[in-house]
Amino acid sequence: MADDPQPEVLVIQSQRKIPPVIKKLFIILLAVSPVFIIIYALIRPPILPKQPPTTQPSVLPSVKPKIQLPCPSSAVFCSGAKPVIKDKAFWGLGAKLEANTPIYAVFDGEIILRTRSVAAKPNNETFLQIELVNKDKNLKAFYFIKGNPDIKHQYKQGEEITKVPKELITTYDNNNLIFLLTDNRDQIISVGDIDFTSQAK
Repeated sequence: MADDPQPEVLVIQSQRKIPPVIKKLFIILLAVSPVFIIIYALIRPPILPKQPPTTQPSVLPSVKPKIQLPCPSSAVFCSGAKPVIKDKAFWGLGAKLEANTPIYAVFDGEIILRTRSVAAKPNNETFLQIELVNKDKNLKAFYFIKGNPDIKHQYKQGEEITKVPKELITTYDNNNLIFLLTDNRDQIISVGDIDFTSQAK
């Protein structure tokens, strides 16, 4: 018996066709997309570079005004006086001046006289402390000299208090005049905070 013929199997490959409308839309999009890119580039806001953070300038401390005083003696004193340091303590500005050089009141005030004594070899050294007090300004001016001159109880600014003696205060760098300024609480005022504007006379 002859073999029965096998039925043919037809393989039908289905092909999906893209509708013509979609093809046209795709072509149109490809054609117009560069135009949209150009338009967007023209109308979008520019991208600015990031600015560095701005820092506020630091506020500088206010500069303390200097205390203006006339020179307590001759111009030689105010131009050449040097700080006097004893036992790491500041005693004021000192200078060796010509004898009989005038000493002036740097402001109006009352006078307080005291005798000071410091340890020195071979004997203790004594000198005079002239304290000029101005309560309105809250200032005290100290003049250290040798001797015991005749001094009033009150003086006006620029008035001569006494004269520089010939004798030197050897313990304090061999000066015959030392000047010191303090506030009313006896806090020493730094030399850098004083401005000697001119001679008292």
